[in-house]
Amino acid sequence: MRRNLLALALLLAATTAAARAEATYRAALVVEPRTWTVLYSRDPHIQLPTASMIKMLNALVAMDAIERGEVTWDTPIRATRESALVEGSQVYLEEGEVFAVRDLMKAMLVKSANDAADALAVGMGGSREAYVQRMRDKARALGLADTIVFTPHGLPTSDTGLPEDKSSPADLAHMGAEVLRYPELRVLVSTRLAPFRHGEFELFN
Repeated sequence: MRRNLLALALLLAATTAAARAEATYRAALVVEPRTWTVLYSRDPHIQLPTASMIKMLNALVAMDAIERGEVTWDTPIRATRESALVEGSQVYLEEGEVFAVRDLMKAMLVKSANDAADALAVGMGGSREAYVQRMRDKARALGLADTIVFTPHGLPTSDTGLPEDKSSPADLAHMGAEVLRYPELRVLVSTRLAPFRHGEFELFN
């Protein structure tokens, strides 16, 4: 145990030194999640655009819906025209195409597919706006005071016409720890390659 702690300390010191030497980030937080011991911190509560990291909150809302019995992992969701037109990282959904919740979650968390994230939101929330409100409610319930949500996928204003989703390193760390509480999500976020659309192509993490 002492040897492992020493190795961790040396790795952290080396990583921190390297990061300081060529710091390209604005803020950061490194924590040990079980005890929430802070190992490194730099402006942990500053709000910055989340980009695709907001998909963690999308996944947590989806898990709430599954646990309440609103949907199951096998519930079919039909892609709308609006979801099919979402750009950036995608799995090229077509209007009317049907996928199970499981497949869209896989596409969102392995490939970071924006169209899949949007299809989940519309399919489970009834509309994108209603699902985003669920994401806001979830952030509030988790005590994520630095997080503001406008989209289910994190695309920038130039693509959506909406204000950008924002969060802080502290809130994102809490989101990540919450995601890792679910065995199904742990499997998905650690998946390197996965088949999609009946094996037509592979999702690469």
